[in-house]
Amino acid sequence: MKLKDLIRDERTSILQEEVNGAAYGRVLRHLRSYNFWDGADGAPRLWEHQQAAIATVVAYLNGDKAIPERPGQTEAALLKLPTGTGKSGIVTVLTRCLTDVRRVLVLTPRTALTEQLMADIRYRFWKHMGFAHNGSALFTAEAEALGNALESVYVEQFLPKNVDRMVQHLAEPETDRAILVGTHQALGDIRKKALDPDLPGSEYCTALLACIRNDFDLVIVDEGHYEPAISWSRGVREFNLPTLLLSATPYRNDYKSFRVRGRYLFNFPYRQAVDGSIIRPAEVIQPQDVQQPEGREAAITQFVANLHHALPERLQQARRWFRNGASPKVMVRGDDLETLTLLQTEINRVFGTRAVVIHDRAKKTAQNPDMFTSVASAQRSRANAQFWVHQNKLMEGIDDPTFVAV
Repeated sequence: MKLKDLIRDERTSILQEEVNGAAYGRVLRHLRSYNFWDGADGAPRLWEHQQAAIATVVAYLNGDKAIPERPGQTEAALLKLPTGTGKSGIVTVLTRCLTDVRRVLVLTPRTALTEQLMADIRYRFWKHMGFAHNGSALFTAEAEALGNALESVYVEQFLPKNVDRMVQHLAEPETDRAILVGTHQALGDIRKKALDPDLPGSEYCTALLACIRNDFDLVIVDEGHYEPAISWSRGVREFNLPTLLLSATPYRNDYKSFRVRGRYLFNFPYRQAVDGSIIRPAEVIQPQDVQQPEGREAAITQFVANLHHALPERLQQARRWFRNGASPKVMVRGDDLETLTLLQTEINRVFGTRAVVIHDRAKKTAQNPDMFTSVASAQRSRANAQFWVHQNKLMEGIDDPTFVAV
């Protein structure tokens, strides 16, 4: 995508005079040399909106990021894309394929998202793109296979317990490329430990933060709207590095917290994503009987009866969406553990299935082995469960396109 085309794109806010056009062009030519960029030689390709989003970040990295009213401070960029439109692919390309971006810190709101994003960066995105790769080892490729070389990279989970290991690896000359992926909470904990020299390992925390501040090229904040805590955004601002915020639903407070001033924005509207068949539209189903029965058990019985009326035909339709024969899954939210257990019992009775319950106080019993305290543990034991009854609508993070109803 030429710079002039990016500037004309109504989804962006790029201005010609703020971007080094020659540097931008060099990076885009490098990206176009990869087979996955335009689908060269029949290879799978990025979606057009992913290309435009990545090009926006390239313009940002090669543009004026100074904030006139705040000398010495760096403006952040913002990509706004609906959930399911390939943000993890954008992050993977930005962290692994740009010649001048060698070291990146990626922050997410939850540990489960951290683990999923690490998998995407290391190997899963490349599997989705159709490149042959077995297992979960780091995916690399020579230029002959990918159009351009995909270098090896040090990928580590950004955790307080890993600080000494990260400092050691980052100091090694061969660790040229590095990607650290962790939560906002982890950054806050490491910052807090660095401020207290009496704590064991404080010197490693101080060294790691200094390394990020001095030697890293980019900070990516994924789903930043989930974590409005001032202390966490302050940690990002203190690095004063080029910063990219990705969000499906950014709020105005995000702009303030992460110094988004509006010169480097990309907005992919939900309606465009639906019209382009990138994501499916949401259908809101009104229950048959809107009268609220008295008592929780009666309400649950009616609720599950409504599910049984509305879901089977739609689930059958959803099965045709998955070419690999996967079965569609349903999320069901309840307020407390007793409600979740009652929902599980009634769903199992009506649908003839084995629903899983996820709650922080859930305990397995011989009579009910489908009780879990986290999504991760449920996935390990009952990944094929059709109904997932959860206290937080799976907000702890799960990336599974077979969930089709909430």
